[in-house]
Amino acid sequence: MPANAKRPNLVLIMTDEMRGDCLGAAGHPDVKTPFLDTLAAQGIRFSRAYSTCPSCIAARAALHTGLSQEHHGRVGYRDGVPWDYPVTMAGELAKAGYATACAGKMHVYPLRRSMGFHHIDLHDGYLHAHRKPNIPHHEHQMVADDYLYWLKNEKGIACDITDTGLECNSWVTRPWMYDEHLHPTNWATGRALDFLRRRDRDQPFFLMLSYVRPHAPYDPPACYYDMYKNKVLAPPFSGDWDDLERLRREGRVFCNTTGPLDPELIRQQQEILARNGENQRKRNRLNEITMSKHRIFDDIGRLDEQIQTLQKQKSQLTQEYEQAIRDEEAAMKTAVELQDESTEELERNIADIDEINRKVRANLDKDKAEEDAKEYQEQYSRLTGEIEKIRQEKTQLLDAAELPLPELSVREGELIYKGQKWDNMSGSDRLKVSAAIVRKLNPKCGFVLLDKLEQMDLDTLREFGKWLEAEGLQAIATRVSTGNECSIIIEDGYVSGQGKPEEPKKEWKAGVF
Repeated sequence: MPANAKRPNLVLIMTDEMRGDCLGAAGHPDVKTPFLDTLAAQGIRFSRAYSTCPSCIAARAALHTGLSQEHHGRVGYRDGVPWDYPVTMAGELAKAGYATACAGKMHVYPLRRSMGFHHIDLHDGYLHAHRKPNIPHHEHQMVADDYLYWLKNEKGIACDITDTGLECNSWVTRPWMYDEHLHPTNWATGRALDFLRRRDRDQPFFLMLSYVRPHAPYDPPACYYDMYKNKVLAPPFSGDWDDLERLRREGRVFCNTTGPLDPELIRQQQEILARNGENQRKRNRLNEITMSKHRIFDDIGRLDEQIQTLQKQKSQLTQEYEQAIRDEEAAMKTAVELQDESTEELERNIADIDEINRKVRANLDKDKAEEDAKEYQEQYSRLTGEIEKIRQEKTQLLDAAELPLPELSVREGELIYKGQKWDNMSGSDRLKVSAAIVRKLNPKCGFVLLDKLEQMDLDTLREFGKWLEAEGLQAIATRVSTGNECSIIIEDGYVSGQGKPEEPKKEWKAGVF
């Protein structure tokens, strides 16, 4: 092919266990295959193409590798043998620059062996060997098979392709039990169409569309089942190699409706089927338990992730909470420095409004008086609300303030020291509280002027002096006393022992006061 020639796209459509004569294009009187007939009419039909080894695995090995059975080493059905082939059809096309994809059946080992395909949407039908309890989780068919995994997500964890009651190699038939779009044939077609939708238009592609059906179980959607349900079909073709009399003598002639004709074989078959059915039920139960175990394990993993996320959120919220505590402490320190607003002017205004209301009520103009009264009432309500707001703010500031004495607190807007309100405090406690508040409001203050220290006894005075010394305050104080602790005693306004000074002589002048 010339280097600049456009390379063709390739589509390989396969069916499993479909007889070559079961085509309308081949002249079959009953089978309806309109789309395949269209392909045959527009292309080339090879009517004498035969498989070198007509067994599922061996035939597929020949198809993928181009080798005969004597070279690819597979002469029958045998699971668990690795497909290690250096050269494959899809691999060579991939080397040539093709995008390669498969939708449907591969039937290789391990299940996800790519065989040169870039992308695989896998469905291998029903594989006994990959449903055993000792199969690794990732190799179990319920996990590795894309269709079965998808079907369980659509219909539930216990869903399977054998829910009709038909075995994977059964010779009886029954309609598909779910919606038509859930049938594996439609699923494979949908995956192939999805690949064609998503492909790179500038790159040639090789698509293998590999259907499991018409391999058993024979479970077509109901509309196709009804096409043949009550119809007498033409018998299958038998060549001269088929010694019918010998097979009949050996009891190996099977009927499509009854199974083997030999009574003993029928009994044996029924016993085997019964045992197989019981074994299958046990295997299905084991599979359900195994899948449930894996699901629980996955749920635990998701919960662990959620726990880690919540722990991170908790750590972040804890940091934010600690920062809020620090901000609160800083705000409490500054709250003491705030000055309360006076309500004196507002209270005067309210008093004035009461007086104005009295005058208005006495006004002879009743309508005007009522209007004025309404306006003043609104002013009264507004001012009353402002006063209450200021009082609340004052209370909040006092409640949040960091007070300078251990036993000092605020209750209902009033200072409480040693359990006593301001009006009930002793004079000494009032002096101590006042000095402490002054020092808190002005930490730079070095001295205070105190009056009436006579309200403190000597023990309280000494204790107060120690507190002043601890706070670094110097005090200038006055104290009236009659005891001997004072060096200067004043009696009747004069220093005792120094006598009374002479009063200046008053001289009166007329007109001078």
